[in-house]
Amino acid sequence: MHDDSFAHTQRAQEGALLDAAFDAIRRYQKQLPERRAVPSPDDLKALDALDEPLAETGTDPVAVFEQLATLGETTTVPSTGGRLGCSKPR
Repeated sequence: MHDDSFAHTQRAQEGALLDAAFDAIRRYQKQLPERRAVPSPDDLKALDALDEPLAETGTDPVAVFEQLATLGETTTVPSTGGRLGCSKPR
């Protein structure tokens, strides 16, 4: 019984994480036309929020993803393609 409960909880967490990822993708794509080509100094400074000790116990994966997605949305070069348009060194 315990194994079934654990598996159910794990599937629920995985589903919530996938939902959060799909929401972030849709949000990212919707914001692309208004995005800056490069991050602003304030956006880069916001990355300091990641400079914290690691949790000693488990952390909600959705909360971790949301923090990374929120900070990453404004601190990455906007692109939906597989390449950034850089020429490959020869």
